Amino acid sequence: MTKRIIKGLMLIGVLCVFMVNSSWGAEYGYIHERVIPKSPSHLKPNKPISKLLFIGCYDAWSGQYLNCEFTHKVIGLKEPKEDIENNGGHCYDYDGHPLIDPQDGKVEFAGLDEDNTPLGVKGQTQYQRALIRHRMPQVAGKIVTETTITAPAGWRCLCCCFTNNSSKFRDTLDVGVDGLKELDDPVSGEHYIKCRGEACPEPLPGEPLPEGHWGTEDTIEKLKKIGEAYYNITKKTRVLSINDISLPRGGLFDYQKTWKPPHDSHRTGTDADINQGQGPSNKDQIPCYKNNDLKKAVRKVAAEQPYPILRCENKDKEYCLPPEDKDCIYYHIDFD
Repeated sequence: MTKRIIKGLMLIGVLCVFMVNSSWGAEYGYIHERVIPKSPSHLKPNKPISKLLFIGCYDAWSGQYLNCEFTHKVIGLKEPKEDIENNGGHCYDYDGHPLIDPQDGKVEFAGLDEDNTPLGVKGQTQYQRALIRHRMPQVAGKIVTETTITAPAGWRCLCCCFTNNSSKFRDTLDVGVDGLKELDDPVSGEHYIKCRGEACPEPLPGEPLPEGHWGTEDTIEKLKKIGEAYYNITKKTRVLSINDISLPRGGLFDYQKTWKPPHDSHRTGTDADINQGQGPSNKDQIPCYKNNDLKKAVRKVAAEQPYPILRCENKDKEYCLPPEDKDCIYYHIDFD
């Protein structure tokens, strides 16, 4: 059979080929889907992480760029939003979950944008590659974007098409920190308790808490060793009461429900807050600056290394210098 090539185009950046060929039949409704791992922004100060999307189309025979129309939209969190895998570990305000950094920012496009919404772009490739920049949020979560590219008049698509002259791409941006491990629930004989919330150890009635006991493997193992050392130093009278570490996928830990800091250090699973109460019932309030036993336990686990280190904090979650300051009642252990 003789094949008659009519016209063809190729999209680059999203890596899909369109061909029109008289021996092929049209395919409709096809969506190219992929998952793209990305780190949250601001894991390092002033270094936002961006997703760059190049969009272009050209004649597959001549290699010449064409002028294609495209739309790009940030849809939102992957459904179901209540799934921890999708929301990064937060358990509230799913519709307000930041999708970009800053949270009131917009997707950047250097060309003429005909979409007036901050998280949408509509434009033309203008016989070259178009570039879209999407700065990742500081908060972890799976973010869905959709891009549709439409061929110029007279050009048609027959392979892997959404319509007979367009192609659609759906990307899931998996924003988070890989490799975090959950602190095990303590069993009889262990030297720590997991305790979060103002009414520790009793949970706040009707007030769900985000998943907050996740850390690097090194952090988790050393926390357990600190608990054991503390238990022995205090002659088996006190256990380590562990509050916030990090969320399952890291990123900004929004414990004040503002989607903003503080809690900046709890992004990578290498910092832990310890409750003031250190007895088995967690009711014995000992301010940080007075707890020499816990300081000894942390130093024992650190051995000759600079970390872990116990830092005392004031009510504003600022480190205290000197640590003997009587406003420094809160505990924070830094593991890196």
